This record gives sequence, structure tokens and C-alpha cells, in this order.
Amino acid sequence: MKTFVRLAVALIAISFLTNGCPQPASPPIMIAAAQGNIAKVRSLVEQGEDVNTFDKGFTPLLVALQYGRIETARFLIKSGANVNSTETNCGLSALAFAAYGGHEEICRILIESGAEIEAATLPCEAWHPPHSGGDTPLILAAINNRETIVKLLLKHGAKVDARNALGRTAIMEASFYGNTRVVEILTRGGAKVNGKDVNGGTPLIFASLKNHTGTIEALIKAGADVDLSDNEGRTPLIIAVRKGFKETVKVFIDNGADVSAQLEDGSTALSISKKLRSTEITQMLIEAGTTE
Repeated sequence: MKTFVRLAVALIAISFLTNGCPQPASPPIMIAAAQGNIAKVRSLVEQGEDVNTFDKGFTPLLVALQYGRIETARFLIKSGANVNSTETNCGLSALAFAAYGGHEEICRILIESGAEIEAATLPCEAWHPPHSGGDTPLILAAINNRETIVKLLLKHGAKVDARNALGRTAIMEASFYGNTRVVEILTRGGAKVNGKDVNGGTPLIFASLKNHTGTIEALIKAGADVDLSDNEGRTPLIIAVRKGFKETVKVFIDNGADVSAQLEDGSTALSISKKLRSTEITQMLIEAGTTE
């Protein structure tokens, strides 16, 4: 399987501001929203400024939420800001910014104001690394460990197994980042613990890549198949052995993983551990009954 290229959601990379400094050519309402100057925003709105003006791909609401200017965002929504406008670089909606940022009250207000709960991001070169797109607010909240936002979105009907362009779901992303509580919330919400992305990656495989033993245990408790392999035939155990993660290897052995599973080239967990000179893991595998 190809190396997992992760989404590092660097929202600042598509910033309306440059190095934190307002761009003078921008409309005053945009600058005031970015700075969280609610008095100035209110004054401009009273003077007839358009709350939905676009500049450099942003609306005042979007730029306020990007920088966590919550009071300003609340005022803009009450003043008629379009809650379904998206910034033009990566397709981030107001709800996406609020969900990623963990602003529960604003998320609730946006949803009650008609924000599209499944609005997904676009392919984007501005993120690092470039992103294939398709992330919903739920996926973004799961990535950034926003437990209350995940609960809120699910309560309002967010699709628990919505997939991004790489076929990854919220539970896959939460598993990769070791967000165990979010994983538990998603499983209670019906998330598929044995789903696969385009490379065959499962939630267990994602958690195994980063040695998240607590997350792995939560997934197994929820019914994850410890032997489900990716498109290259790698099981979670084999991945853990390759990474040298003793704790994770032990969790899989204790939960009945097939210690004799083979890759297409005949490699096993034991042969891999010996090749890597992982003495402790090798002993664990032998004690678990595996042979070459």
C-alpha cells in the first residue's frame, strides 16, 4: 500500500491575512472581521456595508471564523451573513471552520440557520500536503478531536460514514490521530469499524500506524476485525511489527490476531521482526505460538 499521506489541516495556510497583518486593499468590513473588531463591523453594517462581500476568496463570516472571532461571527450571522458561502481556495464552509475550531455554539447557530451539514471541502493545493478534498465538518471535527462538535453534528443528522476523496471516514481520521473518545462517540453513532479507504486502510490500521493502543482497544471492543488487511495484505499486527511498536503488538496478540499471517512475498510478523532485530517483539511472537 502506498504511504499514507495525511491531511495536516493547516487552515492558516489559506489565510485571508498575510503573516497576521490585514491587507490594506481589502474592504474595511473584511479587515474588521479578521481582527474581531465587532464595534467596527457593527458600524459598517449600519452604514450599509454588504455582510456577504467576497474578497480574496473569503466573506466576513468566513474570515471571522478562521481566526476564532466568535462574537463577530455571531453578529454577522444575525445580520444576514450567508451561512453556506465557502472560501474559494479549498471550499471550506463556515461550519467547517467552526467545527474544526471547536466552536460549539456557533456550530449550533449555523445549523439552526440552515448551514449545509455535509458541505465538503474541495481539492486544495494550499494545504500542506496538498489535499484531495471531500472532508465534511464531521471529518474535520474528528481530526481535531472536537468531541462535543462530533456529538452535535451526529445529533443533527451528519452522515457518520461520509467519505472524503480518499475514501476516509471520520472514524478513520480519529483513529489515526488517536482521538479515542471521538472514536467511541462515532462507534456509538453507528460508524463502520471495518470500513476501508481507497488503499484498504481500516480504522485499526490507521491507529496501528501511530501506536495508539487506547484507540486500538476501543476499536476492538466495538467489533473491529484484528486481521483485516489493507490492499498490500498488511494486517494491523504486521504494521505494528514493522514499526517496532511493542505495546501495540501485545494488544493484538492478546486479542487473538493471527500471528502467522503472511504477505504475498511470504513474509510473516516473525520474519519481519527478526530482520529488524526486534528481540522483544520476536520473543512475544514466538511465545504466541508463531513459527517461520
